[in-house]
Amino acid sequence: MNDGTLWQIQTRLGTHQADAETIKTGILAGRILPTDKASQDGIVWVNIQDLPQFRDACLVMHPEPGYFHPPIASPPPYQTAPPPGYDPYAQQSFHQQYPGGMMPVSAHKPIQVAGGAHSPVLAIVANLFCLTGLGQIYNKQTTKGLVLFGVTVASVILTAGLLTPFIWIAAIVDAALIANRLKRGEAIGEWQWF
Repeated sequence: MNDGTLWQIQTRLGTHQADAETIKTGILAGRILPTDKASQDGIVWVNIQDLPQFRDACLVMHPEPGYFHPPIASPPPYQTAPPPGYDPYAQQSFHQQYPGGMMPVSAHKPIQVAGGAHSPVLAIVANLFCLTGLGQIYNKQTTKGLVLFGVTVASVILTAGLLTPFIWIAAIVDAALIANRLKRGEAIGEWQWF
């Protein structure tokens, strides 16, 4: 029976006001624990399980001493709505984290050199005359360069060299464009292309 008395309740979600029926519903739903505090005057606070009007609800939900039913995710009926823009997971969306849809492909620290201190010509020459992937290694994309070299060797073996010119040209163009970015002082990722 609800006599209209408002109680102040201290839960893990904060301090709220509720009538006796709402408190019983919260206990039965697992949103209010028997060890949560209740007060009528805001001065004297008592465990809810120690108040006679709530003891039955506490015993139904928590028959054994020390046993606590896990709280359910829905907010108690007396809780106000979250503020506008509240994100319960405290994460930014993909588009907030990566404007323009460009997600970094590496969790490693970005590669960056002092502006003007990197030579695109040297990156081209390394790939053109020395070894496919060497321009990427010069651009500090070591793993990418080694993979390109491995792919080139595999294409020679598996396709009798039919795909090798395409890989070689792509490696040269990539090395030149990435070297230009580094020369301008831009940060690049380990696996960033073109």
